[in-house]
Amino acid sequence: MDILNSLLVRILPRKKYLQYRRSRNWKKHAGRIDQVIGQFVGDRAHIGEAKWREWQKKLVGAYVRDNWFPEEYFFFHYENLSPEGIRSFVGQREANLFWNYQNSRDVYLLTCDKGATYQRFGRFFRRELVAVSKDDPASGSAFTSLAERLRTADTADRHALLERLLADYPDGFAAEEVIVQHPALAALHPSSVNTVRLTTVRLKNGDIYLIHRPFLRIGQGGNCVDNGAKDGIIASIDFETGILYAAIDERMRRYVVHPDTQAAILGFRIPRWEEAKRLAVELAGVLPELGYCGWDLALTEEGWVMVEANGKGLFIGFQMPAQEGFRDEYESIKRQCGYAEKG
Repeated sequence: MDILNSLLVRILPRKKYLQYRRSRNWKKHAGRIDQVIGQFVGDRAHIGEAKWREWQKKLVGAYVRDNWFPEEYFFFHYENLSPEGIRSFVGQREANLFWNYQNSRDVYLLTCDKGATYQRFGRFFRRELVAVSKDDPASGSAFTSLAERLRTADTADRHALLERLLADYPDGFAAEEVIVQHPALAALHPSSVNTVRLTTVRLKNGDIYLIHRPFLRIGQGGNCVDNGAKDGIIASIDFETGILYAAIDERMRRYVVHPDTQAAILGFRIPRWEEAKRLAVELAGVLPELGYCGWDLALTEEGWVMVEANGKGLFIGFQMPAQEGFRDEYESIKRQCGYAEKG
């Protein structure tokens, strides 16, 4: 019976599949589905049209029935899970409803704007940041003044540097002092600032809840960033101890040590861990209207600093490294927030 139930969960009826293929959703998501198949299975010419269609149907089934985006099918090892295992994970489609309930659009957009975020949280950055726009001449002057004080090596002509950056980023950009991270974290991968993600939720009674699924992102390959799109490693952090216990990247490669530095990842203890947790709760208290936020924090020798706020911080990092579903904690959080899904 368990095997039969498992098969029934994975098979999307042909009628529903064809209905989805004719819908506007298919036109919207077909490119993403095909891209994910190419990334995790192989290109269309190599695996053949029949196999390609079979994979399309599998990913559509997970999307329609279980609210999983195509990449989550592979991130969470859908085909290896029992029906109960599938339900233990929370997909991004479901998370979107919760984010929209917790944060208004205006609050979310504030977290997307680093200049606006800096205006509200500047004291936690502990460094100078300038948001530059073509429409704001004063911001250009502020940038050249910052570049002069920091003595950028890029070019001796700060005005030429400003013009070049505005040409490269016509919608504007943020310039900030470089974060010099703590030697312990630099030892993992010195080229990137390796950041901790701690996520807070404001409960119905006004208390701040810190989600028990923190993780560390670590760059690799000499990249200056630590995000997954650039092969960054995601490592689960034990909430109580600050020790890393599982590590993976978005190509599903697992790690015990860092491939570039040979520094141990598993068993690494984040320094000053309790301070990081306290900072995340303090940050969440700055804006009473901010109901959900993923805080990216970096550790310097002087202490923790804020890197950025994420009003729609993804659930993937909570679940992928250790292959542990977030469902139980999520349902508890929803109840404490007074949230009830609609429809």
